[in-house]
Amino acid sequence: MNDKELLGLEEPEKPNFFISLADLMSAAALVILLFTLFAFVQALDAAATNQLIYEEVIGIKAKIIERISNTMNQELGFERNQENAAVTINKEDLTLRIREDIFFDSGESTLKKSAGQPLNGLIKAFTKVLEDDELRNYISVILIEGHCDTTGSAELNWRLSTERALNVVQYLHDKSDILRVKYPSYFGAAGYSKFRPINENVLSLNRRIEIRVILKDDALLKQINRFLKREK
Repeated sequence: MNDKELLGLEEPEKPNFFISLADLMSAAALVILLFTLFAFVQALDAAATNQLIYEEVIGIKAKIIERISNTMNQELGFERNQENAAVTINKEDLTLRIREDIFFDSGESTLKKSAGQPLNGLIKAFTKVLEDDELRNYISVILIEGHCDTTGSAELNWRLSTERALNVVQYLHDKSDILRVKYPSYFGAAGYSKFRPINENVLSLNRRIEIRVILKDDALLKQINRFLKREK
């Protein structure tokens, strides 16, 4: 026994710690896993939030379309969704489709007498919507579209489809001082000849007048921004 041992000064033996590469890798993997889980939870939360926002945005537009559609339906005064109805309305995109045989003879652009009843109903419907300040704020244009089938040349059908659309707009304005004087800028006309068929096999379905109520993007954005601010 040496002097240090007699005096109790001998330093105790130090434990021998050795951190293996495997231990370092395990620790690093654990840290990475924790960060991955944290990022995944955040992503789930963000995805859920984005889904809620998306659903709300879609809901806002759907509610506006439903209000305009319901307002128009109250004024039309006839069945709109039967297979042979003079006018059918798509509540998803506010497109009204009118049978050609109700409005025009084959190859003609002059309105028939049978067009009077459905057109007068449309005058009431458009007046009701445009006279509503809130609903009018969402409307960009009421576009009257003429469509033809493949009978005859494309040039002939361009002229025919355009003239038909213009004559519908003219009738709406001639029969309504309100639409002609207060809201002429809301109406447009376009002819698409044979190039937008809805059925390649049934030509009579392609001969039609369609009226599309097109909404304003900026008015929709204002509603969406109000929702986003409310969510913050």
